Amino acid sequence: MIDEQDKLRRRGAVDYETVRHPDGGVRIVARDLSVIHGKQGKPAVANVNLTVEPGETLAIVGFNGSGKTTLVKTLLGLVRASSGDISLNGTAISALDMSTVYPRISVIFQDFHKYGLTLKEEIAAGDISSLNSAPILQAAIERGRTQPVVDRVKLDTIISPYTKEMAEKLMHQSGNGESEEDDDPDAKPWYERATFISGGEWQRVALARAFMAVEKADLIVFDEPTAALDPKAESELFETLLSLSKAGQHRCTTIFISHQFGNVRRADKIAFMDNGVSRRSFHRGLTARRRLQSTARTTSSWRLGASTASCSLSRARDSRIRRRFSSSAVII
Repeated sequence: MIDEQDKLRRRGAVDYETVRHPDGGVRIVARDLSVIHGKQGKPAVANVNLTVEPGETLAIVGFNGSGKTTLVKTLLGLVRASSGDISLNGTAISALDMSTVYPRISVIFQDFHKYGLTLKEEIAAGDISSLNSAPILQAAIERGRTQPVVDRVKLDTIISPYTKEMAEKLMHQSGNGESEEDDDPDAKPWYERATFISGGEWQRVALARAFMAVEKADLIVFDEPTAALDPKAESELFETLLSLSKAGQHRCTTIFISHQFGNVRRADKIAFMDNGVSRRSFHRGLTARRRLQSTARTTSSWRLGASTASCSLSRARDSRIRRRFSSSAVII
């Protein structure tokens, strides 16, 4: 990847900083975007058209496996499109030096990394240059609603990336678990010194990590960030995202992927994904709220927990929802 970027620089690739909006945010345009895995595979994304203006919030909703995450990763240049075009601020991503783009993007995916570092370092991984900036760190903790984790664990505590059971297996395999006679705790393997936190706590850590870079970011992407959060925390998080998009001095464009219809009603634009196709996209407003409220009633039992959970809709209910969003892809 680095070699490819070096080649692009030599060929005159565009530095993103030269096409940035002065007030922040990024304009994203996708035209007839498709992603096909394998030579004869089924499209993960099919003929999607969308436009997100600087400072807008786009909510993407849809069934498990409908192509939401693939779409976002393609927009970010992490997955190569099979066909179609993507531009950031009017410049094709194929012409951009992406190493100059990524410092302006903050992302949390479902499969975020757990590094086995201290809690402070795990959070600061979102912007390691701000590791020792107490104000930035505290702001990220507050935005991610991570203070309860900090109060319980403390910032200088090593956090295990594994469950307790998996860590015990590591200790047994290494032969250091029961034979360690050194009283110096720093001499023990890190997995003996680490503290275990729950999945919900890890998600709050990941949220704080994503918020570390918001003062610099033009684009913030959250992929199912609320799976382990209660409804109140989920609502507060979405309110924070909306406030970032409308920040006075530095605005952010925000993409929020969710299985839930409740909070996404407040987004500027909403796209419903179904089998890789953007079935319907519409602006925030009375019509959007009515459509979502109607769909939410149809999907009243549609509540997914972790990212690995499966959709429990009956085929009949599934069919009704697909018919409701049965129009062709719409350019917004």
